[in-house]
This record gives sequence, C-alpha cells and structure tokens, in this order.
Amino acid sequence: KPSLSTIHDILTELENKKLIESFITQQSEKYYKITELGERILTEIKSKSMKKIINIMNTIFEGETSTIFKK
Repeated sequence: KPSLSTIHDILTELENKKLIESFITQQSEKYYKITELGERILTEIKSKSMKKIINIMNTIFEGETSTIFKK
C-alpha cells in the first residue's frame, strides 16, 4: 500500500508535467483533473499496452488452428 507521501510525490510530478491539474474547492478540498495532454498520453499508453498484450496472447496460443487475437 503506497504511503500518502508517495501519492503526493506522484501527483506533484504529474502536475509538473502538465498531465493533471489541481483545484481547490470552497471547502478547501484539493482535487485533480486530467488535462488534454494527460488524456492523449494515457490513450497512447493504453494502445501500446494493448498491442503488447495481444502479441503475448498470440505467442501463447501460437499453433492453434486460428489466431485468437488479430493485430
């Protein structure tokens, strides 16, 4: 389980890289929102990860009569 300081450090780094932005409510609560840049980077990471997973699954099922996952 990550500590609060670890989470804070990660959020600070993401904010410094303009991937998220923070805002404070009237009740002095701090919230974070993903930026457009953050959305683009996240989509790219998901796409790359999915391609890797598909390649792994195709390798596992190689030799089957049909390829389970298409690239």
